Amino acid sequence: MVQRPRTFPMTSLPRSTRAPRAVVMATVLALAVLTSLTTGCEPQQDRTNAALLVNRERMADGLVALGWDDELGNKAQAWADRLAAAAQLNHSVLQQGVTPGWKLLGENIGFGADVMDVHQAFMNSPVHRDAILERRYRGIGVGVATGADGKSYVVQVFRA
Repeated sequence: MVQRPRTFPMTSLPRSTRAPRAVVMATVLALAVLTSLTTGCEPQQDRTNAALLVNRERMADGLVALGWDDELGNKAQAWADRLAAAAQLNHSVLQQGVTPGWKLLGENIGFGADVMDVHQAFMNSPVHRDAILERRYRGIGVGVATGADGKSYVVQVFRA
């Protein structure tokens, strides 16, 4: 199950151009290497894999891959932990915990059997898919937590 994403624009920005394929491929390769370095830590692997899935979708659409943002990652993980503990979906106060200076923030939240299940639900939802494929975003943080109900709670926070 996924909940409608929340987006807070601060300014209107022009649509960016598509990234050169070599830049996108290099970014995806770097994220793949990062994934291989996180062995032995399954929750971190889930977070990294969720970010890789987002960037795979963006690359397939000719968009710039998103860079990992530690601040957004910390926010997303704290919120995923909270959602899993409560076994319910609610959006965070999106601006809370994010350093001023951003142009656009967005958030996807959902739960399912695992990270891939939630990713598929996001991609099957036009509003969540639009958040993942938003051209203006440049950073992402992801949180993944398992609730007592055995479900994976996934939070994606985006920044431009």
